[in-house]
Amino acid sequence: SPSKTLLSMINSLPFPSSIVTTDDGKEMVQTTVTQTEGTVVTITVVTDHSEEVSKEEIVIQATVTAENDWIQLEKVTAEVVAKEKSKDVTVEINLTDPVVDSEMLELFAGKNIILKIALENGVVWKIYMKEMTEKDFSGKYDFQVNISQKSPDELEIFGEKVYQLKFADRIDFNASLGFKEGNTYDLASLYQKEEGSYQIINSVVVDQYGWAWFSVGKIDKKTDYCIGL
Repeated sequence: SPSKTLLSMINSLPFPSSIVTTDDGKEMVQTTVTQTEGTVVTITVVTDHSEEVSKEEIVIQATVTAENDWIQLEKVTAEVVAKEKSKDVTVEINLTDPVVDSEMLELFAGKNIILKIALENGVVWKIYMKEMTEKDFSGKYDFQVNISQKSPDELEIFGEKVYQLKFADRIDFNASLGFKEGNTYDLASLYQKEEGSYQIINSVVVDQYGWAWFSVGKIDKKTDYCIGL
């Protein structure tokens, strides 16, 4: 079952919360919905019983619309991370505005979490915050990525499906770009245009959930990028 320290922490949060637990014998899911000052934060604890040693994963989710939402989310996250130092903690943020001030990202720098930033078009940015410092972020970031499907012949890219990417802003820190369009175990490649032709940056295998996760860094908004599946 979920750790007593985590349950104690949830019960002690200075915000009204409700808890729902489901258990099908293989997996127990406990969902806590907390209403903070400005946003709703959902804490999900998933305990996998399918292995000999049960594994516990913690996911914190919230939709942010203002800076105060980031601040309240960080407070809840800090409580969870402090109590559950050895557990995997993922913080999933749904953005209503793709422009984020670096000070909001700095709130999570150095913490033992994976920060996932989800856009309305389905693209997800993943940042391993334990590896980051406040100095890795500066200014404002527009995380928006426009995606349009093209014919392989048009871009001269090998693949059954090809998508052109237009980044709204530079990304000057290491992150992973999540793109969900392929079938499990498909090979997906990320390209950038150099001297008139597209060159592979990296290739990955689509995971069991249909996601291709590309490691990126130093994205230049003036450069053309595409994905081939």
